[in-house]
Amino acid sequence: MEVLSKNIIKQVVSLSKKKERDELDSFFAEGPKLVNDLMSVFPCSMIIATSDYIEKYKGAFHADVVKEVSKEDLKKVSSLQYMQKNTIKKKNSNQ
Repeated sequence: MEVLSKNIIKQVVSLSKKKERDELDSFFAEGPKLVNDLMSVFPCSMIIATSDYIEKYKGAFHADVVKEVSKEDLKKVSSLQYMQKNTIKKKNSNQ
């Protein structure tokens, strides 16, 4: 299990602002259903998830980086009132 760096937390949280999403050509999505649906459509640069999600969907996701984190760390990047078990960051289209 990893600890999210302050830099990653800052980057993911910044994606809640439209200006940052446009500049980075990225977005983040939360929740198992939305994340699973989007992975088949968009290339993914990073998945941040709990061990439960990773174990359940092992092999079903494709990302440059998969970070297994605690629920406490996941709360730091979540924008939802009720935290989900994962989040995804879209890969820049020019990578």
